[in-house]
Amino acid sequence: MNFFQTKYLIPFLLLISSGLLAQSRIDSLKNLLDEAKGERSVDLQIELADAYRHIDSSMKSFSYYKEALKVSDKINYTKGKIEALNRLASSSVKLGKASEALSYSIQAITLADENKQVKLKADALRAFANASFKLGEKDTAIVKFKEALSIYSELKDSLKIGTVLSEMGEVYTYLNDTPQMIDSYNKSLEIYKNLGNKEKMGLIYLSLGSVYSNMLGEYRKAIEYGFNALEIFDDLGDDLHKTYCYLIIGSAHEYLGNLDKALEQYQKSFEICKKGNNNYLLANVQNYIGEVYNKKHDIKSALNYYSKSLNLYSELHNQEGIAVVENNIGECYYKLGKLDKALNHYQKSFDYFNKRNEKFQLSELLVNIGNVHYKRKDYNSAINSFERAIAYAKETNALESLKKAYKAISHAYKEMQLPERALSYLESYVEVKDSLLNLENLAMIAEYDAKYEAAQKEKKIALLKKGQEFAAINSRLQKTLIFLLIAISILLITTLVIYYRKYRQKNIMNQKLAESETHLQKLNFTKDKFFSIIAHDLRGPLGTLSGLTEILDEDAKEMDKESIVELSQDIHKIAKNTINLLNNLLAWSSVQVGKVETSKENFDIKPIIEGNYEILKANLEQKNISFVNNISDSVFVYADRNMISSVIRNLIHNAIKFTHKNGSITTYHKQNNEHIAISISDTGVGIPEENLENLFEIGSKISTYGTENEMGTGLGLILSKEFIEKNNGSIEVISQIGIGTTFTIKFPYTKN
Repeated sequence: MNFFQTKYLIPFLLLISSGLLAQSRIDSLKNLLDEAKGERSVDLQIELADAYRHIDSSMKSFSYYKEALKVSDKINYTKGKIEALNRLASSSVKLGKASEALSYSIQAITLADENKQVKLKADALRAFANASFKLGEKDTAIVKFKEALSIYSELKDSLKIGTVLSEMGEVYTYLNDTPQMIDSYNKSLEIYKNLGNKEKMGLIYLSLGSVYSNMLGEYRKAIEYGFNALEIFDDLGDDLHKTYCYLIIGSAHEYLGNLDKALEQYQKSFEICKKGNNNYLLANVQNYIGEVYNKKHDIKSALNYYSKSLNLYSELHNQEGIAVVENNIGECYYKLGKLDKALNHYQKSFDYFNKRNEKFQLSELLVNIGNVHYKRKDYNSAINSFERAIAYAKETNALESLKKAYKAISHAYKEMQLPERALSYLESYVEVKDSLLNLENLAMIAEYDAKYEAAQKEKKIALLKKGQEFAAINSRLQKTLIFLLIAISILLITTLVIYYRKYRQKNIMNQKLAESETHLQKLNFTKDKFFSIIAHDLRGPLGTLSGLTEILDEDAKEMDKESIVELSQDIHKIAKNTINLLNNLLAWSSVQVGKVETSKENFDIKPIIEGNYEILKANLEQKNISFVNNISDSVFVYADRNMISSVIRNLIHNAIKFTHKNGSITTYHKQNNEHIAISISDTGVGIPEENLENLFEIGSKISTYGTENEMGTGLGLILSKEFIEKNNGSIEVISQIGIGTTFTIKFPYTKN
């Protein structure tokens, strides 16, 4: 799915309301208008204009609103004048005349204030907010929406409250404020449910479906919301809105690569559109179909549909729609190798979104423009575009654009003979790609796993409870038999014995229950840590390996022999290191379940430091960080060599991550009759004091970005502490914000 379609579908979902009976309504209103005079004439003109808006006759509705304004001004009908101004503002927004809309809404607000027309003022504030939004003033739009919402809340106008919340959801979409967006839509949905307004419910389901499919990548929810909406509009016999349902479901299939299924859903929308009279919707559907043909590499068909979509948007004076299609047409010409044409179309789209400061869309456009420079071998210009794209993508969480930019800039640096930078960006590309593809599956696995663990725990608790019940019943039976057989003289003693046994059994059962629960928690805890470790230590090298093989697969025919040999050597080196890491992780997991003891030996720590320096040398050079190893020769520790090497590597890697460019990292040791201390000190950003206390706790793991936005999971220090403690050692940390951090690991001193 092209990211220009992701946010673009949502506004259309909220613009359309049912107009299936609009034409008959228009005929009736015209007959009434012929006989009407005065205020009644103004009211009917506004109603007639509303009906024309429902069937997308924007210019006709606009002319009737203008006439209503003229007549109401002439006869001094204030309420009608404010109504007409509000409608003119709303229509101007739809016609792409946001500045005019702003002017109309300001007049309406002033008149409403002067005449104490509170509800009409709220309508004017809504119009002002929508106009501000179209002009790119999204923060202003939210402020005005909130003012309108406050008035509607005082008036207890639930329908208008729901409408404003849905419109705020749209603005939050463009502000990339996902929590507020979801919250606004959900609140709006709840209001419409309480009102029993199925049509509005269906519209919100469609908006949520678009959000979850195109922005959040949660396709199960997207399809669920799409079918919820489809069921509603099917019951209402509303074919117009069923088209959007097909678009939501189709977009999910498109992103997952099911292009034929996506095209099938889009064609259903298209067939309905051809029967109707909604050019906004038809332009949108044609753009979607063009996108599928683009991905199927049928460029001729793609350009055909894009051109039709562009013509409709031009007729409607819809600048945003035009900008979207201009980008898509540029992609087609890029694939055809017509770089000048491609850049021309990209630039038109870029100019529009740059004027509105739409960084989400700009990140995609800058990748496309950078690709043109790359094809022209203008690598410096290409890298400049890709770096800007990365900055915008990070700021707006546009992961798809970020993935494309990382891959593209990696290729550019490779062509400039800068392999270390190329590899660094390639690793970032693989990491983002991996997160896009696997987040949903990981969430599903975690969900099923949690349910399974809970079910198993409940079964064991139920068994223990049954045992307690059986023991209680058995105790009562014994008490009855003893009461009948034993003389009164020993009744008291017998009763005490029985109660003692009952008390003891209860304690035993409770102890077993507690032990069982603790054991289950420990197993679950260990399982979570093990999978977290795999994600932490293996994901990076395996991702890099995947990226290198992908380059080899895609570019092998174009690469010279020397490049292939160099790439093969990199693959071999990474694969070898990954196998070593895997062996260490498997050994650690065995230690967790008590199967393997640590393999301790006396070894010199300095070669371990130097070996890990070589592994991380490229990371140090990338940030120009100096590394000084002040540890003397023949400083021996008695521990598991592999575990301690893993700890040293992790501590140095963390120091690099949180140290700015041109900083320094130093290692040194201290020794006395009690212990040997190895310290790794950096000149980095430091750790906040409130984080130090829980730094090594799995239950409150802390993960932050590095100075160059390097990502991590917050598990490295936790693993290091565990390895050190397995070797009878300890780890300490001293840190000052802005000055740096020193980690010190201590081992008991041994003469051997």
